[in-house]
Amino acid sequence: QQQSPLSLDERASLYNNSGYAAYLDGYSLVHNHADLLSPALASLCEDLQKSFPHAYCNTYLTAPDSQAVSEHADDRDVLVIQVHGSKEWTVFQRIPIPYPYPEEQVGKGGLSVPPEVLQGPVLINKTLQPGDVLYMPRGYVHRARCSSGAPSFHVTVALATHDWTLAGQLAQHTERLLRNVGDYRMALPRVHCSQNWDDVSSEGKEHLQQLVDEAFNTLKKQTTAQIIHESLQNKVQTHNERAFGKRQHVLQRDAKKCALIQNDAVVGPNATRKVTLDSFIRISSDEEKKSVTAALLPGANRPGLQVRECIADDVMILLQKMRSNAKKKYRVGDLRKTLAEAEVITDSRLCDLSLLSFVKQCVALGAFALEQNNI
Repeated sequence: QQQSPLSLDERASLYNNSGYAAYLDGYSLVHNHADLLSPALASLCEDLQKSFPHAYCNTYLTAPDSQAVSEHADDRDVLVIQVHGSKEWTVFQRIPIPYPYPEEQVGKGGLSVPPEVLQGPVLINKTLQPGDVLYMPRGYVHRARCSSGAPSFHVTVALATHDWTLAGQLAQHTERLLRNVGDYRMALPRVHCSQNWDDVSSEGKEHLQQLVDEAFNTLKKQTTAQIIHESLQNKVQTHNERAFGKRQHVLQRDAKKCALIQNDAVVGPNATRKVTLDSFIRISSDEEKKSVTAALLPGANRPGLQVRECIADDVMILLQKMRSNAKKKYRVGDLRKTLAEAEVITDSRLCDLSLLSFVKQCVALGAFALEQNNI
């Protein structure tokens, strides 16, 4: 929420691990490796790997008028695909660390973005609309903000170029090669840890130099362009085969999705999996409310309904209207009409996703129930 991530404990205690509940309260949702969750993204990555060594996807659902993450640079090249809503992107011209590795990503892991980058010239300032694609090269500092009254959803296709560098391949090859030599696995004499170089004996210096020279000779004999090429090729192939196995599981699981969500629940967490904009809901009975409370684990706290400020009034009016006519059935997608009938709010920011999140959370808490003929 405004660049402050939730801890696992907070996510469980405040929102019962429900992304819908967290979004309703103003949090943005980030899914890393979403190609292992979505069949469409799994297929996209497999197609892209016909042109690139490897690709994976992250997704970002950003709440209205918010910024999910602070300014930062990535260790990979990225294709940003705007899917829903709009998002304003700012790309800064100055590059603090060219072609960064994972530990060199400014704006992450405690490594600050230099002020002169943010105060310097802007390279791109563009609002992406659905269908737009933005290429973000490795190392460029950028910021993305959802400034409209609607949410934004975009996919980043990551091309992990930091993993395909010559420096990286040589370092890995060198470590693999020298670790197989017994003399190089032994600890160096203690003098090299505790004494200045000038205080080390001539015999100690000569011994260490001999080891270094032998190591370089070994590397020179067993390091060629072909070896580096084949090593990288094998690495990418192994990685892609592993990813393909996981993505195939996602594609097969999607085919069974309908069967997985069949249950008779009308309230509680299980019932929320069936809620769509076409579902019909009503105010739950006292017995249904008690069933949700009874299902809680001993000592567990019952999370409440938490809503971001910009839609709090809308939600309260909806609750009051529905409670005043508790026997009426409401189609979820038509609830904004119910809100309009109140003639109180003229500029509602209750988008479809917020509406769906609100209903799902109320069903989970037992305030609303699904209609039986809608299951």
